[in-house]
Amino acid sequence: MNISVLVGLYNNLGYSQQFYQYFRKIYPNVELVFVSYGSTDGTHEWLEEIKLKDSKLIIYSEPTKKTFSDTYNKAAELATSEYIVFCHNDIV
Repeated sequence: MNISVLVGLYNNLGYSQQFYQYFRKIYPNVELVFVSYGSTDGTHEWLEEIKLKDSKLIIYSEPTKKTFSDTYNKAAELATSEYIVFCHNDIV
């Protein structure tokens, strides 16, 4: 599958963790791109932790809050597949 799934994050760590768990159960080999600007609930630390175990995961985080558009533009920039799909962490 030549698809990257892009997910913009801002806090809501529980949703992000649940989304990730379900997504990986169904799509273990699809590239997943998480971008988080300004999260303060442990999201950035969690991303660093799961990145160590998931070679199909691309992450990017910064402490400064940015717009929804900035978030998904960065995710699209990081994606390496031919096609992209936009998702959100509360889609479980």
